[in-house]
Amino acid sequence: MIVETGSAVETEQLASQVREKLSPGDVLVLTGDLGAGKTTFTRGLARAMGIDPNVVSSPTFTLINIYPGTPALIHVDFYRIPDGGDIFFEELDDALNGDAIVVIEWGDRFLDQLREMVQGKLFIGRFRVTGEEIREIVIEEDSHH
Repeated sequence: MIVETGSAVETEQLASQVREKLSPGDVLVLTGDLGAGKTTFTRGLARAMGIDPNVVSSPTFTLINIYPGTPALIHVDFYRIPDGGDIFFEELDDALNGDAIVVIEWGDRFLDQLREMVQGKLFIGRFRVTGEEIREIVIEEDSHH
């Protein structure tokens, strides 16, 4: 799926469409520059899952945010983990082996490790800024998983 969005609202609406493809246990890795819309997309996903989108914030400093629901949404951010760093922390292992939908920002840097850890389907969302408000977003199932 390749989509161009022209606003934060459109990026959130795209997340609602993607939600239909995700099941508990699936992981969505989001890649793209700072400000490309990864957290905005996650807010839209939360809304589509019946979770208050106002509670969604970037877990850059906490590494992981858990938003209760059925299923829960687990939001992870690897931005501050150095390349070659250890992503094997207990909360992540529990998240990847549970019944939640997991979104991992900056997870592309650890894709090989994630491929071995993820039990469900693994999706990759690539965000690219092409204009002031315009984003090109490519979301596909990982063919190497």
